[in-house]
Amino acid sequence: MLKVFICEDEIGTLHSISNIINTYCPDAMVCGSARSVEEALLNLPTVKFDLLLLDVNFPDGTGFDILKGMQAGDFKLIFITAHEEYAVKAIKLSASDYLLKPLDPKELISSIEKVKHEIKDES
Repeated sequence: MLKVFICEDEIGTLHSISNIINTYCPDAMVCGSARSVEEALLNLPTVKFDLLLLDVNFPDGTGFDILKGMQAGDFKLIFITAHEEYAVKAIKLSASDYLLKPLDPKELISSIEKVKHEIKDES
């Protein structure tokens, strides 16, 4: 089971992402979420997850601040944002994908499947 942690400040988008995963990704489960950089940095170290779905802009910082504040871990990363301009930075961080809002559910499902195959190929 792929464990997914979601960092997203917009409550509607957070619920939408969770619903897509719960409905269309039977081999994945949401194991936690955070709506701010501070909340993410408090909660991420306490949760075992395989995939981090990360927004870029938060009221108290950026998704890049979250990544800087975390200890290195063995997880995959997908950015979900309305900002195209951070794509190169995301690629340099070895993000598995970079999805733009408004989010297309099919793109998210496809990206999660891609991550599952990456993890399987690495094992």
